[in-house]
This record gives sequence, structure tokens and C-alpha cells, in this order.
Amino acid sequence: MCPENSIAVNNTCKCSESSYQVAIKDDLPICLLCPSASKANQADLTCICDGIFIYDSLSNTCVECPANSSVFNNTCVCSSSSYKLSTQDDSFSCFSCPQDSTPNQLTQTCNCPANSIYDQKSNSCIQCLPNSISKENVCVCSAYSHQISTLNDLPVCITCENSVFNEETQQCACDFSSIWFGNECVQCPENFVPSEERNNCVECPTGTAAVNGVCSCAEGVFNGVECVKCPQESRFEQNKCVCDDSKLHIENGECVLCNQGQFEFRDECVSKCPAGFIIYENTCQQINQKSSSWIYAVIFIALFALIITATIVALLIKRRMQKRTTKKTNTAGRETMYYARRLHQDQSKSSSSSLIKSSSQVSLGKSDSTSSLRKKMITKPLQEQQKVIRPVKRSITKMLEGTDSSNSSMASYTSSLVDGNSLKASGSSQ
Repeated sequence: MCPENSIAVNNTCKCSESSYQVAIKDDLPICLLCPSASKANQADLTCICDGIFIYDSLSNTCVECPANSSVFNNTCVCSSSSYKLSTQDDSFSCFSCPQDSTPNQLTQTCNCPANSIYDQKSNSCIQCLPNSISKENVCVCSAYSHQISTLNDLPVCITCENSVFNEETQQCACDFSSIWFGNECVQCPENFVPSEERNNCVECPTGTAAVNGVCSCAEGVFNGVECVKCPQESRFEQNKCVCDDSKLHIENGECVLCNQGQFEFRDECVSKCPAGFIIYENTCQQINQKSSSWIYAVIFIALFALIITATIVALLIKRRMQKRTTKKTNTAGRETMYYARRLHQDQSKSSSSSLIKSSSQVSLGKSDSTSSLRKKMITKPLQEQQKVIRPVKRSITKMLEGTDSSNSSMASYTSSLVDGNSLKASGSSQ
């Protein structure tokens, strides 16, 4: 008898069409019945659910996919116009992006058109207000505009009309003679200057006049109450007294040097220059970014030129040493050839003298026998040659030991010449 959810086919138990095999026990299949609205896949040993459902083998149920999704290989996949948003319980939702927007699976949001941002709560694209742009899904004031308030969590921006845009603060700033009033810059009346808060205009005291937004004196500097003359060796510049020597500063009405270990910075003595400043002639000088870049460029070029120069000098020295070695080798070769020729000449003269002397002795009858005389004539000159040749050959070999392989042929030739001369001498003796 076949187990549950299986049938007999040709005397063999097999799973029914609505089930699939999960194991074998006692040579019989153990079959699991697929849930309703699904069919068994005997090849993949799983169930295939109908519609937008996927099969969960742990619970043996069909699980419905979220809206705006489809099924692919038993997996829920968000549509091309939606993005996947995961939840804490390992489930997810597919949010369909608004019209004229595209899903961003990486950031789990929608990319809206220019100058608009995506609002997930309303699942819509919200247009930024005038004088503002979208940046990383946030509305910000555009260049040369200034935020004055917010509306529905969006910045309200105005352009910098009658004002100057401050690159550091990214806000509109009034010029030296104006104040910010009513979301615009307002010019102060004659002989009035902006207050420190720049929210109202104040009148200059008697004896002073408004110049470039500050109360100035005809001579000296205005200290807020009265005009004060600058000390000796100083001048009035930018509404303050400045010493003629940049190394000095004003202290107790005089231009004096800073104490040892201190440096002049904006008419004060400091023990350390602030960031962005360097010590130059006992004063703190601001670093120019462009100048520093040029300095680094010049240093780099100088180092590069130094490396190239050192390389060229090394190559020239190496080439000169090679020329010296070649010259010495050639000189040694010429000397060797010279001594070899001299040796050949001396050996020839020695052989000739020996032959003449031996012939004379034979003609005078001073020899004991003809064979004995012939033996002396041949043996004695050869022995004398070898006594001379061997030390010369050894000296020539030692002389050429220090040379390179390119002169090996010269050494072989010279040795063979010496040996050849020896043979010629022996041949002439015979």
C-alpha cells in the first residue's frame, strides 16, 4: 500500500499530481500535498502558486506579494515604476513612484524632476518655491538668494537685490552704508552709519563724518567718543592708526616691537599665528591659497629638475669611465703587439746567430760527430726560446686579465702569435 498523497504506478509508489516528494522511507516516497490554488512541480520538488503568490516551504502555504509587484522565480519583485521598501519583520512594500519620476532602489525613494523633491508620506513630488532649487531631495536657496522664512517646511528665498551675496555665509549682505530692513537693504541717511547689529542707523558725533559706513575724523581715528590723533611714525588707514613699520604695533600711544617669542597680528602681539597665517618678518601674514599652490608647484619642478640633472651627470660620468677603460685597454693591446713583434725579431736574430755559429763549428772540424752537432743545433736554440717565451707569455696574460670580454680576441691572437713565432723559430732551426 502506498503512503499518503501518493499513488501506485506500474507497481511503484509515486507522489500524486498535487504533491511532491520530500523524502524516502523504507523505499517509499514521503509526499507533501501542495496548498490550494497551487500545483506541484515534481522536477524542482516544490509547489507553484497561482497569481501573484509565492510558495513558502516552511509553512507550506502560498504568500501574497505586495501591491505594485510581480512574481519571478518564486520571488516577489517590485515593478519598474516602483521601489522596494523593507520593514523590520523581513517583509517589504513596493511604492509606486508618481508621474514623471523614476524609482531609486539604492536610496529607496523616487527621483523627482528638477527643482522638486519627493515626499514619501504623500507619495508625490513637491515643487520647490521660487528662488530655490532641489539638492539631495531637499529644497535650498539658489545662488545669490537668501532665506527669510519657511512655508510648509520649504524655504522662502529672496534674491539679493540692492545687496551683496556672501559666499561664506551663503546669505545676502548689505554694503557698508546700508542696513537689512524689511527683507531688503536700506541706505542710511547722510552722516549716519549702520549700527554694529546692522539693524538701524546711528548718527556720527560732532566733528566726524560718515565715510564708507564709519564715523571718521579729519585727523586721527574715531574711538567711538572722540577723535584721537595717531602717534608718530604711524598713519591713518582704513579708519585706524597703523604703524609705518609693519613689524611694529601701537601700544600706549607708541609704535613698539612685540616681545621676544611674540608676533604682530592685527596691531596686537600674539605667541602663535592663527590658522591660515605664517610667520614672516616677525609678523603673521595670511597665506594666499593660489600663492601656496604656486610654491608647491615650483618646489615640485625644482625637485624634478634636480633628479633629471643628477641622472644626466651620472650617465656622463659612467660614459667617461667607459671611455677611460676602453683607452687603457687599447693602449695595453698596442703595447702587447709591440712587445710581441720585438720578441719575434729577437727570436729570429737568436736563431740565425745560433745556426751560423753551429755551421762554422762543423766546417772547422771542431765537432765530435755530425749527429751530435745537429742535435745541439736544434735543441739548444729551442730551449733558449722557451726560456724567453714563457715569462713573456705569462706577463702578456696578466696584462690582459683586467680587460673586458671584448679584448679576449686580442689576448688569444697575441698568445697565438707568440706560439707561432716559437714554431717558426723551431722550424727555421730544423
